[in-house]
Amino acid sequence: MCKRAGFTLVEMLVVVTIIAILSTLVIVKLSGYSDRARVAVAKSHLSQIESAIRAFREDAGRLPISLDELITKPADVKNWQEGGYLSQPAVDPWGHPYVYIVTGTGYQVICYGRDGREGGTGYDADLSVSGSL
Repeated sequence: MCKRAGFTLVEMLVVVTIIAILSTLVIVKLSGYSDRARVAVAKSHLSQIESAIRAFREDAGRLPISLDELITKPADVKNWQEGGYLSQPAVDPWGHPYVYIVTGTGYQVICYGRDGREGGTGYDADLSVSGSL
């Protein structure tokens, strides 16, 4: 009598099911880390943008009208930092542009979070920095 080595169909299904369950758990666990990392990156971006705005204001004597002025030299600014103040357009980790608002007393830069809309909680919450004149 000859015995064949190998796995039965039931054994294979059990192994595949276990792998699928473990994969699902890992993906769910890592997805939270991904959003936390994006929030950390957005906070870092906001800090960099704030520093760029302050440097522009020191050099130009005024606030930038838009975040584009931190990348491309405006015609009316004589003392502009060679190479610009930001190296690339300001886009948050979720792919949405940062919102820049100049008020009568200063400015505000806003990231609307994962959902890209004003308001929200958790990873959809707004992040912002502001400064005064």
